[in-house]
Amino acid sequence: MKIHMGGTLEGLYWNSGVLDNLISNNIDLEIYTTGASSLIGVFYSIYKKNFFAKLKAFINDKNNPLQNLMNYPDMYKSRYSQATTLFRIGRSREALYKHEELKDYLEENFNGSTISEIDDNIHFELFNISSEKTEFVDKSIKIVDMLIAQFSYPPFYKYYEINEQKYIPTSYLSFIPWNELENSFVINFDYKIEFPRPKNGLEILLNASYNRTKKLFKLLTKDNKVLLPDNISNDPFMINCFFKGQKDSEKILRDKYE
Repeated sequence: MKIHMGGTLEGLYWNSGVLDNLISNNIDLEIYTTGASSLIGVFYSIYKKNFFAKLKAFINDKNNPLQNLMNYPDMYKSRYSQATTLFRIGRSREALYKHEELKDYLEENFNGSTISEIDDNIHFELFNISSEKTEFVDKSIKIVDMLIAQFSYPPFYKYYEINEQKYIPTSYLSFIPWNELENSFVINFDYKIEFPRPKNGLEILLNASYNRTKKLFKLLTKDNKVLLPDNISNDPFMINCFFKGQKDSEKILRDKYE
């Protein structure tokens, strides 16, 4: 079974629950990821059935710079606030956070390991803004560099350079990977996120960008079976979101999809 996963950190618990249940049912999987779901691919490859416990400890580590992207309980309002802050800082600073701190933390966890050490059935996609094309990450690339690029989207981090090419996650454009979509089951949490009503011009632009991503997702997946959560929690980093993903994944096993 081919599955495509992507999106932001908000979908990490729910997506993990979906994958966990498929694994528990011994489904043979070919996994395509982008964005935050790339973390799921890495941890699943390393820890197999225990991947979520390890991933949860990693993401909730108080020293993890990715905590900056987990702005609960007013997560979506906070996105507006951060974008407004970035605008006020001025164009001299291109993002709210620097890559260096995140790179140091990831190197403590993954050292010099490369994609070649990840299972062959797990694929990681990025969007090359230099060539304006999507690419699967080469096996020779370090896991650390791949993951930094997967979180390099505005307003948090600027694009990330690998081998003199500039990358952002494909999920910033469409939530999910573009390649190999034919006959794949698409799993996505972010499509159900609703931003608060925008109150100024900058918030309108941010909201419009998000809506364009939703439209592209809808266009790309028009011929696919898509699994979305029935509803989403105000705090998607609660363990019940993982269990909800497990429950919702039964629709895949019953061959009933959103």
